[in-house]
Amino acid sequence: MPPVTRTWTGATSGAFDETTNWLGGVIPLVTDHLVFDRGTRDLDSVTPGFALGNIVTTSGYKGRIAPGGSFNADCDSIRHGSGSANYNGDCADVKINPTPGAKINLVGGTWTEAFAERADISVQSSGVITTLRGRDIDLDDVGGTAYTLLEAAGASRIKTKRGGRIIVKSGSMADILDSAVLSANSKAESAGVIRYLSDAEIAGLVEVERKGVFSATENASAFAFSGTLGLWPDAIYDLNTRAGSVTPATFKPYGLSTSSNAGRPTPK
Repeated sequence: MPPVTRTWTGATSGAFDETTNWLGGVIPLVTDHLVFDRGTRDLDSVTPGFALGNIVTTSGYKGRIAPGGSFNADCDSIRHGSGSANYNGDCADVKINPTPGAKINLVGGTWTEAFAERADISVQSSGVITTLRGRDIDLDDVGGTAYTLLEAAGASRIKTKRGGRIIVKSGSMADILDSAVLSANSKAESAGVIRYLSDAEIAGLVEVERKGVFSATENASAFAFSGTLGLWPDAIYDLNTRAGSVTPATFKPYGLSTSSNAGRPTPK
């Protein structure tokens, strides 16, 4: 027998096991699919036993699911509490704004456009995020497809084994790990830091803006920098890896001068 869909209304309370909180007045079984597509009432907790992907949220739902617990779900627009959430599904427009302390795991599926704020996100190897913009996020990737764009602002901390086009802003730090490739037009903006710990070749343009930092001093690999390092005034760069010095194929210091592979560009 195919699973039955039960839709949350939260008409009376946040209790899972109250019939008046479900459309049709029937409390779901663990084999049912749960849909949250309306209303603002928080669901206090999810009864254990529901399968991954059997809970679906959409942008029409403005409440939170399990503010202090854990749940599994497909995704659209996500707002939940301080527990953990496993997401598995393809989403075109994801907005992640959980209660501080929540843990979000993308275990499968593709998010083509995502925005996250104050979120702790883990992307598993079978999960893909094409574009992610975030503020005050803690992102940990374990591998997979590179980003078309990963843009981090605020006090974000990024650890990625995916690479791609990465823009680090205003006090954020990105660690590029393993064999991840930093794609062309990546940049460290003001007070942003990119630490290149990958062994992959950089073939495109990487820009370091005013008071931005690009460093490979903790890198144990002798990676190649066959691309261009663009340096703005007051940019900070240090490519003296533990395996030896790395020099970009081209310095582009925007009317300034560089004489080594470490330091700050100075006026000519």
